[in-house]
Amino acid sequence: MRSNIWQKAGARTMTGGHQVIAKKGYGHQTSFPKLKLPESKRLLLGGGVVILLLFALAYYFLMPVAEVATVRRGTAIAAVYGTVRIEPAFVVRVRAQNDGFLRLAEAFSAGRGAIGSSVEKGQLLATIADEETSRELKQARADLNAAVERAALPLPSSELLKAAEDNLQRLEKVVASGNVPAVEYQKAKSEANRLRGAVEAERIERDRNLNSLRETTKKLEAQMKNSEVRAPIDGVLTNVQTIDGEL
Repeated sequence: MRSNIWQKAGARTMTGGHQVIAKKGYGHQTSFPKLKLPESKRLLLGGGVVILLLFALAYYFLMPVAEVATVRRGTAIAAVYGTVRIEPAFVVRVRAQNDGFLRLAEAFSAGRGAIGSSVEKGQLLATIADEETSRELKQARADLNAAVERAALPLPSSELLKAAEDNLQRLEKVVASGNVPAVEYQKAKSEANRLRGAVEAERIERDRNLNSLRETTKKLEAQMKNSEVRAPIDGVLTNVQTIDGEL
C-alpha cells in the first residue's frame, strides 16, 4: 500500500487520502457560518413591527389636542351662568291718597316697561292730576307774594302819626309860655295817641293777613303733596297697576 503523508506545523494528518484542515493556524481565524431564521419567524417579526408603527401613528393623530392661551396678568373672575328667579324680601305697595288722573313721572313714563327700574327713597313716581287744588295753590301763592311786598311798605297811618308827633313836640315847646291854649295842646296829644293806635292796629292786621295766607298756602301745598306718589324706601319697581292717564 502506498500513501503520502503531509505534515504541517500545528496540523493533524490522517491516512486514506483524507485531509482535515486545522481550525487554527498561525495568525488566522476562521468565521462561523451565519444563522438564518426560519421564514415564519421573519414574517411574525415584521408583522409585529408594522403593528407597533400603526399604533404609534394612531396615537399621534388621535391624541387629544390641548388649547394653549397666552398668559395675561389680571383679576380672575369666576362666573356661573344660568337662569335665576329673584324673590323680594318684602313688598311695599304705594298708593295715591287722592282720586284723579294719573301722571307718571318722566323716569317711569314707560309704565309697565319701567318694571325692574331702581328707585330711591322719596323719588317721585307719579302725580294725581288735581286741577282745582292746583289753581287754588297758584292763587294763594300770588296773594302771599303781594302781601309780603305790601308789608315792606310803610303802614297807611304811619305818615299821619309822624306829622302828629312832630306837631305835638312843637306845641310842647311853646305851651309853657302861654302862647298856645291848653285845649289845642290836649287835642294834638289825643290825635297823636289815636294815630298810634291806628298804626298798631294796621300792623296787627297786616301780620294776621300774612299768617293766614301762609297757612292757606301750606295747606294747599300739603294737598298737592298728597297727590304725589313717592317711593317710601330704596328698592326696585316690581309692578305698575295703572298706566299714564288712567283714573
